[in-house]
Amino acid sequence: MAILGVVIGLMAGVVCGAAAYQWVSTRFKSQVLASVVSGLVTTLCASPIFIAFGVHRWLAGPEAPWTAAVFLALCYGICQGVLFKGRPWYRVLRKGIPMGRVPNMRLKLTAPALEGRIAFVKVNTWRRSLGASR
Repeated sequence: MAILGVVIGLMAGVVCGAAAYQWVSTRFKSQVLASVVSGLVTTLCASPIFIAFGVHRWLAGPEAPWTAAVFLALCYGICQGVLFKGRPWYRVLRKGIPMGRVPNMRLKLTAPALEGRIAFVKVNTWRRSLGASR
C-alpha cells in the first residue's frame, strides 16, 4: 500500500509543481522564483499523501515518525524545483510556438540524371586488371 502511496504522491506532486512553475514563470517572469514555488508546492502536495498511505513506515520501519514521509516529500520537492522545472508540461504549446526542438523539414533533392548516369560526374579512367604492370 505504501508503494502505491509513493506513486500517487509523486504524480500529484509533479503535476502540482509543474502547474505552479508555469503559473509563476509566466506571471512574474522569474525562473528562480518559479523554481522555489514549484519545489514548495510539490512538497505540500506530496506530504499528506505520503503520510496517509504510511510511506514513512515503509521507508524507515514500523516505529518511524511521520516526519520521514515529509522529509521524502521535501527531497522530491527540491528535485522538482531544481531539476524537473516545468515538467511534465515542458513541451506544451505556449502561444502557438512549440517549446521543444523543431523537426528538420528541409527537402532533400536527388542529383540530376542524364542518360542513366549522374550528369556532373565524368568517368575518364581506364580500367586495368589487378595484375597489369604500371
